[in-house]
Amino acid sequence: MLKRDEFVNFILDGHHKKTSTKKDADSGPSLPGVFDEFGFSQEEASKTEKSESSFARQLIEASGFGNAEYLDRTSVILGDDPAAKYLPENVFYWGKSKDRPYQTLLFELNTPGLELLNGTLFRNERPQRLLEDALHRLIQNTLTGFQKGGDKRTASVKQGKQRETICIISVRDDRDENENAFSLVCLGTRSAAFDSLETFYIRETARNWERPLAEEHLGRLYDRHFKKIIGAKWQDAFITGAERQLARKLLNTCIEPKPKVEKIEKDTVNLLEEIAGSFGLRRKGGKKGRRLTAYDLPKDHDIGMNPEEVEKKGGKNPFGGMTLRDEGNHLLGYIIYCLDEVKDADTLRNFLESYNRFHNVLVIYPDGDYATLELWQGNKKLEGRLTKRGANFEGEGKVVNLLTRFFVVSKADIKNPDELAEELAYRARYLRRLALKQLNEEASSGGDLFNLYKMSKKALIDDQTHDEFADAYAQTLTYGLLSARWISINDFLENKLRFTRERALKYFPPSSPFLKEFFSAVLKASFESLLSKNGFRMSHKVSNNTSH
Repeated sequence: MLKRDEFVNFILDGHHKKTSTKKDADSGPSLPGVFDEFGFSQEEASKTEKSESSFARQLIEASGFGNAEYLDRTSVILGDDPAAKYLPENVFYWGKSKDRPYQTLLFELNTPGLELLNGTLFRNERPQRLLEDALHRLIQNTLTGFQKGGDKRTASVKQGKQRETICIISVRDDRDENENAFSLVCLGTRSAAFDSLETFYIRETARNWERPLAEEHLGRLYDRHFKKIIGAKWQDAFITGAERQLARKLLNTCIEPKPKVEKIEKDTVNLLEEIAGSFGLRRKGGKKGRRLTAYDLPKDHDIGMNPEEVEKKGGKNPFGGMTLRDEGNHLLGYIIYCLDEVKDADTLRNFLESYNRFHNVLVIYPDGDYATLELWQGNKKLEGRLTKRGANFEGEGKVVNLLTRFFVVSKADIKNPDELAEELAYRARYLRRLALKQLNEEASSGGDLFNLYKMSKKALIDDQTHDEFADAYAQTLTYGLLSARWISINDFLENKLRFTRERALKYFPPSSPFLKEFFSAVLKASFESLLSKNGFRMSHKVSNNTSH
């Protein structure tokens, strides 16, 4: 079995050669001229060549499986199976071994992802281009076909129980027209204990990321899933018993006649806490500490609402929730609850599709006998559903798979200067609103931000209004931090140091003493005050729960 570093290096280096390509791109004057130097005027100068079709096979063979048998598809899947027409004519096959008490099937599709989604089997996945869900469905049908008996199942045709088989399907993911089509690999099996389909994914596209980001992503993927596929407990690579138990506990809370916010918070964070452990996240404060900390969202947060509507409602967002951070205080995502009527869920979903700029937004809709969980990346939605029919639970595996996205580091989905400018402008507007609110509150009693405003009036513009200062403050902070982030890139690449608010000061040039002083004041004092006074407080009812 590959070790952690070997797994990471194999995907990033081991089976390909690098090539250098350049493409012209129309960047336009979206940003101030100084940002042209950051490389947005054209695509990345150095890219890896397109994915080889044998990526998945080489990875599996290098992981100790050895050489595969190369068989006709008809020797494992009967021709009348609905999945057969989407599969290639041949399959790679590994039989059971001492360390692998299961059979393994690998299909490397010749059809690219977008073309696959046009198939009639995937009409539900096609509108949102949910290629992951399409592979999940294809594995489900393939495992069924491999197990199927009948007159055509002769002794020469291999067969296996779904719970004793891992099916692997690899496809070239061509959904991003600005990137090479790298392999998306889905591994799936059926749970022996609960008879539910479980899957996880390996994304070769990490080859195009900054090296430290790719290494962190793949390292966590290895700890959570890949290293567990060898041995008697190989099904823990998909979902563990503790995770399943906590997912069921969350569902039982959600299907109560009048579910309480506090119980949903507790059960959701405890499930995420358990998943965090499988990714190797450390506990804060030792063995009895927690890996995650939840903070209440401010009442005027913008998630799920048009910012203008929030202001019209007196600065209150009707949807409450939490911010979730790890033991290093790194932001993981947000949790929003919709506990009232179905129409409220529809309203929240429509606003997320139209306005959401946040990533890793987990939305929970308790409704009757099931709970729907949606994970939003901007305006893109991934969905899982927990269901209870009598004594039977369904969907735990897919929901746990969905929640692992909180801990799988990914590359920002910003493709050009226009998108970057739009994202920065949104953040500047949001920060401006927070700053103006804070400034008005401090006008009578004083405070860090108001003192900064007085310093600005004295040094720069003596008749500056609160509105003007809030606007200048927000833009200076937003674009200044962007500059510092770019200046810090070498530290990130060479020393793997994350860019944080605490480290930002060292990256401002000494040639601009005013900016240096401004950011020193903001980052050390007023910004902390601004966050805490606007509702980013620890939710003790969550953080003090006992660990699992």
